[in-house]
Amino acid sequence: MRWESNIPPAINRKLQIAQLKGRYMDQLRCGEYEFEIIDKNRQLVVKLDKRTCDCGLWVISGIPCKHAMACITKTRDNVENYMDDYLKKVAYLKNILQQNPCNFRRELMAERPI
Repeated sequence: MRWESNIPPAINRKLQIAQLKGRYMDQLRCGEYEFEIIDKNRQLVVKLDKRTCDCGLWVISGIPCKHAMACITKTRDNVENYMDDYLKKVAYLKNILQQNPCNFRRELMAERPI
């Protein structure tokens, strides 16, 4: 398994789907890190600095929801800045090494070209 970024592939797919869903939402900037999003007939407040959205999904999962992704995309910011650290590559690899260091090293060696 090769990762191109600090975000695992499964999480990256979820972010891409959220970004596509949030692409056509109307965003009204209310401050440096605060936005009001209109999603169909709902109005939601997204606070990027606090990593919150009124829908609640971002707080529960640690992954920016479609409303947050609409704001992150609008500001052209890096989504990795808004991800919880436990969802990033370093935490994943640290967890794998703690559980089974021998198998992980064998897999890592098998990936390397000779």
